[in-house]
Amino acid sequence: MPYWDRLKVLAQKYPVATICYEDIENYPHMKSMHVLESHVLSRFVLSTNSNSSLHQALVLNPKCTLYLGSVNCEHAAISGSVKLLNFTQQNEQLFIENWSDVLEKYGMEQFGKERILIVLNAHKVHIVRCDKGEEHMVVDEK
Repeated sequence: MPYWDRLKVLAQKYPVATICYEDIENYPHMKSMHVLESHVLSRFVLSTNSNSSLHQALVLNPKCTLYLGSVNCEHAAISGSVKLLNFTQQNEQLFIENWSDVLEKYGMEQFGKERILIVLNAHKVHIVRCDKGEEHMVVDEK
């Protein structure tokens, strides 16, 4: 089964724990940020100035997948406070990357202002693009 299909099955099988930004007015697109985890599901609040609660959650649940939905690529790139999380294969390590670094590293500027979905797991970054007028998702594994 393709990765995206597995993710959809996981999302249907388990409730989704939502991570909310306290500063939702300045970062409205982060409302759709979710954590999918197959065993332990909890609710966490992530401040724009601190990632300690999220870091603790990821240390406790190292195999969880972080999933950002419908993110405006350009807006995120110019907002210094918006972070994209990545995992290492070591369970208790967490790397935080600026969007500008991710854009440069993964070439996401090709998507421009299109609505995109970024799926991160412990091994690779999946870039899922919604084609305009199309219902299917295109997955690019970088």
